[in-house]
Amino acid sequence: MNVCTVKDIIVCMRNWAPEEWAEDFDNPGMTVGSELAQVKGIYLALDANKRSVRKAVENHCNLMITHHPLFIANAVKSFVQREVWEDEQTALFCAQNDVALYTAHTNLDCAAGGVNDVLCAKLGWKDPVSEIIDGHPGIGRRCMLPQEMTLAETGKHVMRMLESNGIEIIGDPEKKIHSAFLCGGSGGFLLKEARAFGCDVLITGEAKHHERVFALDNDIAIIVAGHYETEYWVLAAVKDALQKHLNHLEYDIPIVIEEKQMVTRRLAF
Repeated sequence: MNVCTVKDIIVCMRNWAPEEWAEDFDNPGMTVGSELAQVKGIYLALDANKRSVRKAVENHCNLMITHHPLFIANAVKSFVQREVWEDEQTALFCAQNDVALYTAHTNLDCAAGGVNDVLCAKLGWKDPVSEIIDGHPGIGRRCMLPQEMTLAETGKHVMRMLESNGIEIIGDPEKKIHSAFLCGGSGGFLLKEARAFGCDVLITGEAKHHERVFALDNDIAIIVAGHYETEYWVLAAVKDALQKHLNHLEYDIPIVIEEKQMVTRRLAF
């Protein structure tokens, strides 16, 4: 009987979203464990933390694939030289429980069928357009709305389709929206790019104060829908891709998706 290794699994991720596509600040790839380890189950989550590692262990999964890396820009320091931080404790917790950890972050954002294509599909907007940068798709996606909506109506549509309990809008609620620029997670930095493409609104998970002010001053709206809410849906796409890969290899390995959770509760008084 052939043994399914970590490498057998992540070759699918690397073919889909090569690690060299990641932004310079990013740190995708193997964080904990060996590519030669035998895989008994796969747990998919946005983040690696002690809670998600426990869930992986409870579900008999010894390979975690997450979207967000534990360490950004290779910021791993010596455990001996300083106090152990929370992310390092999580890495140690993975190792102690024989859980390998692999991450696909900004490389999965831009990959075809990745985070931003899934976000477009979740909103019901077809044929997203991406510019090509250095031979691979850029991070953001341009979409035409099926019909004109106001900014307020667009925001309500985004909130409903992403199953969110609230969103923020920056701009005139009655502004007419025909085209949108989408980026899951922290995409406020793409505001000028969205404006250059002639889009009426940037839809993303987070936007900083100066980005919001720029939007008001330059007649482009922003819909802030939540970092988690704009990215969670890619996990189902990852599962589908891995399942096809496993079927081709004739491996029977369970894949478990992290249960959706409410990260931010928005209250109106």
